[in-house]
Amino acid sequence: MKNLYIAEKPSVAAEFAKALKENTKRGDGYLESENAVVTWCVGHLVTMSYPECYDEKLKKWNIQDLPFIPEGEWKYEVIPGVKKQFNIVKGLLNREDVETIYVCTDSGREGEYIYRLVAQEAGVHDKVQKRVWIDSQTEEEILRGMKKALTSYYHIHPADRMPIENLIGQYNTTFNFITFNYTQCLDKCVETVQAASNVKERINGEIGEIVHVHGYTEPDLIMGVNDSSQIENEAFSKDSTILNELVKPRQNQIIRMNYDYNATRVINQSKIICVYGMSIGETDKKWWELIMNWLQGNPDRHLIVLKHEAEKRQVFRWRRFVDRTREYLFMYGGVSSEKRASLESQIHVDVDRDIFSMDLRKQNHAFVCKSLL
Repeated sequence: MKNLYIAEKPSVAAEFAKALKENTKRGDGYLESENAVVTWCVGHLVTMSYPECYDEKLKKWNIQDLPFIPEGEWKYEVIPGVKKQFNIVKGLLNREDVETIYVCTDSGREGEYIYRLVAQEAGVHDKVQKRVWIDSQTEEEILRGMKKALTSYYHIHPADRMPIENLIGQYNTTFNFITFNYTQCLDKCVETVQAASNVKERINGEIGEIVHVHGYTEPDLIMGVNDSSQIENEAFSKDSTILNELVKPRQNQIIRMNYDYNATRVINQSKIICVYGMSIGETDKKWWELIMNWLQGNPDRHLIVLKHEAEKRQVFRWRRFVDRTREYLFMYGGVSSEKRASLESQIHVDVDRDIFSMDLRKQNHAFVCKSLL
């Protein structure tokens, strides 16, 4: 089996081939050795289709037709002037002897966009895709980037998906939600989804419970800290009356709304937990400890942390971001250093994924979220 390296332009591809120190031979639009294939785009190979591809009348601009936003699936097409290179790249990406694709396009939004459209139009499936982020094109930096290439950037690694998919049946999932948000925005969004005529087809399952751990604006709102150690004022930290007002677990016990109990029950009955839109911090340490203890209780359980691509400031430091996410989980979850390595395969960091499109059927799942938006 071979690794394929795809760069944004021929000159960069040549630098990667040089760094690999492989005895490559030049083909039409690529370089190949016994162990590797190096190919390239020539800038953009794929572009968005023009409005007239959706409706012929839009070929002539009319102010009444603006703005034009396509309904349903957006259309893309190969740029005619580079169609030959696209077909070469498409064939290479889908070769049976290519196991892993190293994405070496420029480390930025445009470089990532160039590759993703090529992969989309080429129909790339069931390949390990690793993202190479580098700051320069020196041999040392190229080798470092390849060694540290990220699989988590292209959704969950196929090898990591296998144990998850082994849990999946052929029927429905129950989607339970645990929300730390103080509004009922999630409830309203779920109501909208449930009202759709094709709801079961859209979400591959059914909506179960929505548990507001900290209540919501009506009738009971719980705000504060996780425990007394997070209160700097020593007098306040020893005053039981103030603690009853500021420590969230205490408030939950006092109002007896069963928020804690219901959330704990949903977590413990789940096989997979997806966390999205929620910061990993000390004010909710109790819940991170509960989740990490749940994870350690069974090697067949999995924790998926979903991040939206809108966090643009993180994209260029994605490797450090993934490592930091896991580190926060271990730190606030109270996981000892000797147990961390064994949990790596159960923690998955994913990006820019519609939670309802994940085919996780027949099992109970909990979605722990700060907000749906």
